Amino acid sequence: MSKRIRIYTTEDVSRHTTLSSCWVTRGSKVYDVSAFLPDHPGGDDLILRYAGRAVDDIMRSPDEHEHSDSAYEMLEEYVVGRLGNDDSIVREGQLRLFRNGFIT
Repeated sequence: MSKRIRIYTTEDVSRHTTLSSCWVTRGSKVYDVSAFLPDHPGGDDLILRYAGRAVDDIMRSPDEHEHSDSAYEMLEEYVVGRLGNDDSIVREGQLRLFRNGFIT
């Protein structure tokens, strides 16, 4: 049995910008990093500056701090879903048949 993955829009992610609910994206994944904020070596304020947005550039920026491979591995613990696009987002009242035969 396959695990269902939640699909979020950029709008969904942009609503999570507080200490108690801090989401970011990297690539096509959505992360809830709220629980990690107190443990972030650079301080929670740095992550909060990017809350609700993509962290791809900042995580690999030599001007800020290039993150290690272990930082990227740790981030995977906080995945809550995937970032959708118009082809992968199902709106209320809409049925889609995917190539693998699953109807959502």
